[in-house]
Amino acid sequence: MINGMPATIRGTVASLRLDAVAALGFSTSRTKMAEEIKAARVWVNSRQVLDPSHQVRVGDAITARGRRVSVKLQEVTGETKKGRMGVILLRQAIDGGGEVPWTQGGSPGREREPQPGE
Repeated sequence: MINGMPATIRGTVASLRLDAVAALGFSTSRTKMAEEIKAARVWVNSRQVLDPSHQVRVGDAITARGRRVSVKLQEVTGETKKGRMGVILLRQAIDGGGEVPWTQGGSPGREREPQPGE
């Protein structure tokens, strides 16, 4: 990420399962990502997901508690000769207030402080 611009990640995954796509986007193993999902630390489009086999779709934004980035599935480029799915992800830093540029509201798991007069 340069000057807050999203980084493009191109890669392949065995399937469009949440654990596989998130592992690629967050640069970790699929096993570790599955553990984070089961531990209720991962959200897709601001909804908590507990199933590592949840199918991700183009446009879905994935965030994980404790990680300062959000990942968005931008495009599925097709199937490789070996049967893997080619994907393009965008990885964007989450600002200090928990805001993710392509989602509405703040980062999941963070409650907004009430403003005076609310």
